[in-house]
Amino acid sequence: MHRSRKPEREVFSYIEGYYNRIRLHSGIGYRSPLEFEKQLENKMRSKESFVC
Repeated sequence: MHRSRKPEREVFSYIEGYYNRIRLHSGIGYRSPLEFEKQLENKMRSKESFVC
């Protein structure tokens, strides 16, 4: 019996493409993970420039 992988790929694409990356998450201040990562990276750069 051969099963199609298309439904699995579509679910994975939804989760990785929207749910985890773009959707706002309450645990990180109602920001998207991408936005949170960018802000964290900027904070780290600011601290590095302050220390150096």
